[in-house]
Amino acid sequence: SGSGSGSGSGSSSESKSLSSSFGVRLHLIRHGETEANAKDLVLGQTDSPLTQRGIHQAKLANRAIGSYPFWRRYSSDLKRCETTASFILGLDLLDRNDGISANDANVNEDEDEVEDVIKYGEKELILDARLRERAKGVREGRPKHLTHDEAFEIFRLEREEGQAGDASNSNSHDPAYETVIKQGSGKINIDNDEMPLLETEEEVFIRVQDWVKEIFKDAYDDYLTTICSDKTKK
Repeated sequence: SGSGSGSGSGSSSESKSLSSSFGVRLHLIRHGETEANAKDLVLGQTDSPLTQRGIHQAKLANRAIGSYPFWRRYSSDLKRCETTASFILGLDLLDRNDGISANDANVNEDEDEVEDVIKYGEKELILDARLRERAKGVREGRPKHLTHDEAFEIFRLEREEGQAGDASNSNSHDPAYETVIKQGSGKINIDNDEMPLLETEEEVFIRVQDWVKEIFKDAYDDYLTTICSDKTKK
């Protein structure tokens, strides 16, 4: 989860840019330990609940910064991050007043991103898919010591066994397997649409950069509004 705050004072010279006195500070916090972390499994965008240790870590973070007057509070829409953020806010998930689950947030399928506002009393938590961990494809949910090639081979065998099982239980061709083609070697080729999402570092950078730019713009707009309001009062 992250948060930002902008602060500054007006310049003594009208010709000096207001941006010279504007700043944003981001507080970045990693989610608490999950069951997958404890088992040394690759997570990526596959979710996993917090362990008791992870909940304790989040509560310790609450003691450190829970009462800080952040401008905004953001979290990945993955449940492990939303849960961590809720403990940092000092509230249980049941205390939020809109009844919306992170997994039920409104997804924009065209842009492949989500932003949803969860309210805990007077506090708001903004869930955003652009803050998700890097998607790690076939390695997700598997031991960290496996290479991508090793994880892919296991994935391929699992799909092959699943196809064989479905074929033995059906007298007709299942359209769901039209993208899976049998080879003479007994192996299968898997269409890209069937593969778990795997992101490059550049793809992750682009989506996070987009979020940062949006935050800076919103913060600066709020800053200008505050400056204008102060001048009007004078």
